[in-house]
Amino acid sequence: MKSCGQIFADIFLKIFFWKTEGLHGFSSEKKAVVVMAPHTSIWDFVVGKCVVTKYGRKAGFFIKKEAFNWFIIGPLLKKWGGIPINRGHRNTHVEDAVERLNNSDDLWIVITPEGTRKKVKRWKSGFYRIAMDAKVPILISYVDYKTRVATVVAKFYPTGDYKADLEKIMPYYDGVTGLFMKRKM
Repeated sequence: MKSCGQIFADIFLKIFFWKTEGLHGFSSEKKAVVVMAPHTSIWDFVVGKCVVTKYGRKAGFFIKKEAFNWFIIGPLLKKWGGIPINRGHRNTHVEDAVERLNNSDDLWIVITPEGTRKKVKRWKSGFYRIAMDAKVPILISYVDYKTRVATVVAKFYPTGDYKADLEKIMPYYDGVTGLFMKRKM
């Protein structure tokens, strides 16, 4: 039986013509780091959250701590799995995420490796270190605004060689269009 959240997510995705190809093949994965790119808009979160909810998955996500200061939005973000981070200085984000994964039987942590919606020269490596330390797979995912497809396309186990592994991961994003691609590399 579908929850209210799943019904809402289904309706939202249908109204806005989003397809969720391939995700069902990964929905039984109990613990994972989900890499979602390119991240160009807050709508990436909305669509991604609806997709995760549609499949009945519990997912945590990093979001700047300032978002939690808003009167109504802060409590909702926390309820939905929001993990506040202070981007102004180095923290223990990786260790906190690893601990959350290790203390859960069923959790995906969704990460946008750019760490921002602005143009970046390279991805941050936190997603990789979390997967390595928690010994969980990386689920490679995207929200493509050109095709209106939100999906997980592959499961990848990190080897410990970040540079070599990133060269294997990046081709999955060739041709994927974010909402505001002019901000990207």
